[in-house]
Amino acid sequence: MTAVAYTQWLPAVQIHVPECPTPMITEAVRSTCIRFCGESRYLREELDPFNTVATDEEYEIAAPADCAIAEILSLRVDGTQLKPTTVDALENEVVDWQSLTGRPRRYYQRSRAIIVMNPVPDAAYVSRAVVAIKPSQSSGGVDERVFEEWKDAIASGALAYLLAMPGQSWSNPELAGYHGGLFSSAVAQARNQADAGYSLTRPSRVRARFL
Repeated sequence: MTAVAYTQWLPAVQIHVPECPTPMITEAVRSTCIRFCGESRYLREELDPFNTVATDEEYEIAAPADCAIAEILSLRVDGTQLKPTTVDALENEVVDWQSLTGRPRRYYQRSRAIIVMNPVPDAAYVSRAVVAIKPSQSSGGVDERVFEEWKDAIASGALAYLLAMPGQSWSNPELAGYHGGLFSSAVAQARNQADAGYSLTRPSRVRARFL
């Protein structure tokens, strides 16, 4: 992944809020990029395959560097799509589900990135995950696809946040609402494109971690 620094948005944002400190603008851009990617699921990665380990039910789906998992979109084991479920659903639907072993047929999530397979794998099965990713809170930039395709939308999202700040010399609730509308519209458009397979990236050589 080639990242574009958040500071690349400074010219597009600072001209509208010239008295706003540069670090505050940069943080607003970072937060906007994280929100954009999380809500639109625009950045999608087909991660490198990993093998299950017999008797190990829990796996961490590892995101690329400087990224976090926004959502697990698809998980296949041995070519078969696993059904997402919950602990409550398993308790209600499957007798002695915790003692089942075999080829996994479903999974639930302990967190956005940690999954538990059921039945518990009894052998090494090839597993493939497709995930939506977003920049991490400590990231210094975002995938260049976001900058090239959605530069203006990210600028609007950052401005919506900054202009809505009360008691600042640059505060402007009316303009904040205008830019917020532009940003929300772009998120919906990006999600439609992503759902159509527009932005899927093939294996990124990031492997799951066994827990």
